[in-house]
Amino acid sequence: MVADVGAERCRGKNLPQRASELSGNRMAKVAIIGAGWYGCHTANLMDSLGWDIHLFEKEDRIFSGASGNNQFRLHLGFHYARSFSTRNQTRDGFNRFLERYNSLISPSPDSNLYAVSQHESLIDLETYLAIMSSSGLQSRAVDASAYGLHHVSGAVAVDERLIYTEKAVDYFTKKLGSKIHFGTPAGPICHTADGGVSVGSERFDYVVDATWGTLFAEQFREEYYFEPALLMFYEGTPDFFALTLVDGDLFSIYPVADNLFTLSSVRHTPLGQYPSFQEAQARLDAVDKNEVAALREAMESEAMVYFPAFRDTFRFAGVQKSVKTKFFAKTAFRACVVRRQHTIYSLFLEKIDTIFFAANAIISDIVNVKDGNVSAIESDQFAIF
Repeated sequence: MVADVGAERCRGKNLPQRASELSGNRMAKVAIIGAGWYGCHTANLMDSLGWDIHLFEKEDRIFSGASGNNQFRLHLGFHYARSFSTRNQTRDGFNRFLERYNSLISPSPDSNLYAVSQHESLIDLETYLAIMSSSGLQSRAVDASAYGLHHVSGAVAVDERLIYTEKAVDYFTKKLGSKIHFGTPAGPICHTADGGVSVGSERFDYVVDATWGTLFAEQFREEYYFEPALLMFYEGTPDFFALTLVDGDLFSIYPVADNLFTLSSVRHTPLGQYPSFQEAQARLDAVDKNEVAALREAMESEAMVYFPAFRDTFRFAGVQKSVKTKFFAKTAFRACVVRRQHTIYSLFLEKIDTIFFAANAIISDIVNVKDGNVSAIESDQFAIF
């Protein structure tokens, strides 16, 4: 399959020869498309190896898309009772985040609660706790009534964290410096006859698509979709506990900064499923104040079933709009998937904590192939890490 973004002139060019034909010990020249968490971390890691890195970002700042517009929660895995691989990856990614980016992460909230719904959860409390314990996830039982919670069969306190997004923006902007090409959309992207990839008029050894699936969406439309999402912002007291209801179509309240929280809902935050980013963005752009008011009412009413003091505790402060990339999956699968098309790698990652698996997998594969070995990521196939 020949990758082609916006340029019919690239069709029919020769497919690349093996990457092991890179000459001598020359470091790889890599174009990374998209300066979100995935792109910035991968660029940072490759740069530390001495590789020639070019990070392309179509906007004028990094984290301008989904990386800068989400709940900013650093998960441990308690959200994913129905996906073993996601739970394990999330737990390991959490620990790697603490090791590498500890200065970009908050301490754990004093009370970060997960509560199992008494009537709406897909699994009961005992099963939920057994699943988490078997995955090595530690929690502490708490008295749900002491927090004003109703209609839950139990609650636990966990040690999840908050990612300071603005600190991350400052860190990567300074760290990567001139390697970031702002205001530069990628394209056209074509395989070259000598085994490389061209981005516009410049040749690279490899391309990493870190655009949350937007770059080659037409090729993979049967595997994932784009979801316009609306989070609600609320002002509250800084000592309020974080709350997540599990397991099913429920909601969560999570801090963003001092006195600022997000309210998200599995039922009401997603605004549909679309085959392209552009269609999903158009849906977001069509949201007006009447729809915001209706969604706010629905989400607050849902929260008040379990936390009746919600409206006495919080004051509405606005909305956050973003487009997320999601797999078509009947389970809670949210793990890391990498696709290789000859010398183009595409990342399919729904959770920030999987950046380590993706970057390590790509670098290992490039080095492995350069050394003359067989790629661990079969061409045109998914590899799950």
